[in-house]
Amino acid sequence: MGLNRVFIITGDVSGDAHAAGIVRAFQALGHTAPTVEALGGLNVVQTGIKLFEHQTELGALGPSFFSAIPSHYMLGRRLLAYLHQDYRPDAVLLIDYGGFNLHMAEQIKKRLPTTKVYYYIPPQIWASRPWRIKAVQRYVDHVFCIFPFEEAFYRGHGVSASYVGHPLTHALPPPVDRSAFCQRHNLDAEMPIVGVFPGSRKMEIEYLLPPMIQSLPLIQSAYGYKPLQFVVAKAHSISAAWFNRFFDPVREATDRLRFSVIEHDNHGLLSASRAVMLASGTVTLEAALYETPMVVAYDGPGWARFFFDRFRLSDYLGLPNLLCERPPLVDELLKEAVTPYRLCESMVPLLKDDARRSAMVAELSRIRQKLGEHDAAEAVVHHMMGIAPGLAASRKLETPVSVG
Repeated sequence: MGLNRVFIITGDVSGDAHAAGIVRAFQALGHTAPTVEALGGLNVVQTGIKLFEHQTELGALGPSFFSAIPSHYMLGRRLLAYLHQDYRPDAVLLIDYGGFNLHMAEQIKKRLPTTKVYYYIPPQIWASRPWRIKAVQRYVDHVFCIFPFEEAFYRGHGVSASYVGHPLTHALPPPVDRSAFCQRHNLDAEMPIVGVFPGSRKMEIEYLLPPMIQSLPLIQSAYGYKPLQFVVAKAHSISAAWFNRFFDPVREATDRLRFSVIEHDNHGLLSASRAVMLASGTVTLEAALYETPMVVAYDGPGWARFFFDRFRLSDYLGLPNLLCERPPLVDELLKEAVTPYRLCESMVPLLKDDARRSAMVAELSRIRQKLGEHDAAEAVVHHMMGIAPGLAASRKLETPVSVG
């Protein structure tokens, strides 16, 4: 199918980053590239394409989700009117953000039935909310899967699908130089680092950061023979004043530790740490790709726990457990199990040179090999453009060279 106009729809910060990768892969085609427009954010803006609208309130979670519904509804109406009346794309690429994007898929197919609808980073229907498969079956022409097992799952439900690789395997920065990292953050390069990642959303931070912080003196005491340094990753979207208030109740205990907070260097901390404790999410896969041993935690308010129990299908939450050969590989502490003592009990063996640590590192290495080094964005674009994998390199040669 020849493509002249493509529109990309994403709805949160991570999706915006993936959308920018797709745009750049289209741009690499040179004069054969279609016109691309998008609904996105800062990353898409930096590619230079036309942005339909800047989605400033992305990735709503918790109480803010309900207040965001009217703005999302109006945004969807404006976007559908533009696609139907003005832009009339040959293809629409949906990226992540299942609730909004599945609704958009339905409306696009009803108003523009000849427009191809593709989905990149599809809803994790295999993990929760299985009813969403009906919308994918009806309104999505092809799904681009980022995990190997997803392709068989979607095809088993009658959905055209292909595995393109996970974008992180190609885009993740290389492991940091540990000495340079320690110098940058005033850390001791000879002392093991324990990384703490309580999440990037206020709701998860409120429930995970207190027990994580309270576990640190216990971990140091149980580890015993050698000082540790504990480093907490703060999301740049969270204010320091709001974040630091969680340390006040335990200030006396943390003052006796080598303890610091950093931001804007998550990947450096993930790769430099001896072991990490993490909120569930993509960061668990990032840690796996760095082969850093980890403990995964999840908790939230009562309503979040209810939905978690009611709609969860998978036995495991952390991506390393879903991808390894013999789960569970990584300890998952869920809801009431997220306590300082349980965190300590799971973390200490990962800091020592014992069989538990060695086995986890070896299996994390196999996960990276399983995911491969695919350029997922390039694979998506080549599929949409009908470029055979073997022709990808030669097609890049068609990019015109500017002279004078």
